[in-house]
Amino acid sequence: MKYVRKTIKHTDHIPYADLPEGIVLTIQNSIRLFDDSMILAQNDSYENAFVNLMLAWEEFAKTVVLCKQFVKVNEDLTGDSYTLLFNDHKWRIDQVIEFARNEEIYTFFISSGFFIQQEKENRLYVNWNNNGWISPTRINSFTF
Repeated sequence: MKYVRKTIKHTDHIPYADLPEGIVLTIQNSIRLFDDSMILAQNDSYENAFVNLMLAWEEFAKTVVLCKQFVKVNEDLTGDSYTLLFNDHKWRIDQVIEFARNEEIYTFFISSGFFIQQEKENRLYVNWNNNGWISPTRINSFTF
């Protein structure tokens, strides 16, 4: 069987009128990913639960950026914001932290900003540090 790659044409902007639909879709997907994470954790599949939790976090970041663009900027999403939204994982995490500045959870996000990025690296990929190998397959209920 020959594999045929389907080409998807991308634009370099999201029209202002289309932002609300993106907001709804990213909220729905973030909730779905979070719910899946909880189900996986309840079934002791912590490494997969963590992956879904990080995906939910980043998807929620898209919601934050789209809302900010719709409410405060009032124009199409273009340029660096568009590029970063779909291509930069750390930038998305930073957007959620920035969003939390006015919320009670801000202290948690700021104090754990580096920690979250490091944990993402350690829980998604096999890594090495001074204590030896770190692997997603070693996540359990205590380390989740």
